[in-house]
Amino acid sequence: MPDERNKFPRREERVVYGNKNNKGRHEIEERPKTRRERPPIRTERSGKGHPKKTRNVNKIPQNYKIIGILVTVVLLVLFFLMRKDGVEVLIGEERLGVLEGTSITAEALVETLEIQLEGIVGTKVKINETIVVEKIHIGGKNKKDVSTMEYLLPKIRNTITYQVNGANIIVDGSTIATLATVEEAEGVLKTIQSPYTPTEGVETEITFLETVTIEESFVDSNQMVSAENAVAALQTSSIITGTHTIKEGDVLFNLAIEYETSVNGILELNEGMTIEDGTFLGQIINVPISKPKVSVKSIETQVFTTIEPKVIEYTTDNTQKKNYQKVIQQGRAGQKESTIQTTRINGFVIEEKEISKNVIVEPIPEIIATGTR
Repeated sequence: MPDERNKFPRREERVVYGNKNNKGRHEIEERPKTRRERPPIRTERSGKGHPKKTRNVNKIPQNYKIIGILVTVVLLVLFFLMRKDGVEVLIGEERLGVLEGTSITAEALVETLEIQLEGIVGTKVKINETIVVEKIHIGGKNKKDVSTMEYLLPKIRNTITYQVNGANIIVDGSTIATLATVEEAEGVLKTIQSPYTPTEGVETEITFLETVTIEESFVDSNQMVSAENAVAALQTSSIITGTHTIKEGDVLFNLAIEYETSVNGILELNEGMTIEDGTFLGQIINVPISKPKVSVKSIETQVFTTIEPKVIEYTTDNTQKKNYQKVIQQGRAGQKESTIQTTRINGFVIEEKEISKNVIVEPIPEIIATGTR
């Protein structure tokens, strides 16, 4: 009887369980090594009886997360270090240029421009337009617009308009002339007053008949005039209607010459007056008067020493004949100081009066006796 142990296959002839190709253990083909295989997808049954797939998300190791965060931080730091910020300069909607850095402000830019313009025109200026400065990131299309301050300032000066500080000469509320400075305006007024300044040693107060002031303001440069033109504008005359009181010797022909008009010009201002009727003493008539924009009023105050003539008094002597005369008291003239105030308008005397007096030597009357027999 054959030995049952001899029927058992040898080790090298045994077939691995489950190997369909019936290869030996050492003949089984090895799988190629691949990336780490994903774990099988778990399924679970849904309420309707169908399997529901669930994804098993791979967990990232903690050290990978830390490395990712560090890389992100480094990239952000490099971005902010390498990027360039600047400001864009605009006037209205017009873009004039870009400056690097964000320290420049619109106020500082306006101040710099006004200082430069003041040096050019010789007086204070005020820019009409509003200059705007906006912060931007310089990159892409902005790079070609980047310029220096030295280049940008002349470009802005050629774009803007401005007003200059002027000194307005105002007469009774109306501006007659505008000059560059207050000193120049004051010089114009002195030029107009100078012909009516009296000789040295005479106390004089010189003003204008009108209310004349000098006020500073910003004006367009084309409104300014020279000192010569300002004097001419202030001396320009207009014809107004005045009055004249007829005195002895006044006739219409002479009055027409005095007031630089014609006889018909005087008749037109006086309704009902005719040449045949003429004028009468004390009559007040209308006359044309040439009045400049400003009239110079001067008040002169002078002290005069005058002689008070002696007064002669007569008395009678009944003991003497009628042809008898005798000085019984010798008379003497007196002396006084009189303060006279003279008011003139454009050189013409308007009023003259004694405002005070001081008797230095009292006059003594001379007494003469006459006979009565």
